[in-house]
Amino acid sequence: FPVTIRQAIVEKLKELSREFTTIKQERLFLNWEEIKEMGNHKITFGSHSHRHHNMTELSEAHIDDEITNSYQALKSQDVKAVKAFCYPGGYFNQTTQESLAARKVKFAITCQREAIKASALCPTLLGRTHIHQDITHSIPLFVFRIWGPRAEDAGLTWRQNDL
Repeated sequence: FPVTIRQAIVEKLKELSREFTTIKQERLFLNWEEIKEMGNHKITFGSHSHRHHNMTELSEAHIDDEITNSYQALKSQDVKAVKAFCYPGGYFNQTTQESLAARKVKFAITCQREAIKASALCPTLLGRTHIHQDITHSIPLFVFRIWGPRAEDAGLTWRQNDL
């Protein structure tokens, strides 16, 4: 789906969740003071974009803005950023890689499994496991996410008729 449709769906889901649930959502992100404190203890931060868009859907100018603005936000808060970039959702393409290379970003991180397998061919592309509260909110789910099998890794495929 295009970005505008996905954004509309997310907004509708947020609206429905407020209407039909009384579960209080805990804060999920760090604030600037926590980031600065972690930085004082040798924890480093890289960029994850400015607005968290799928960068493969953006124009070259918007990709440049996402990268530039994200590093400027870190700098404006006196956070020393490392030259690493984590692709939102893991999505990247040749244009995004070229934009990062032009800024001398040393490493780009993805969670796309095919890219992780191919990363041996591109030493600046690093793999990671996609971790989110909704899929890892308990120790067993977290362990399964890290170590558990995936249907496609086992050669299994799902057909629409199987559902």
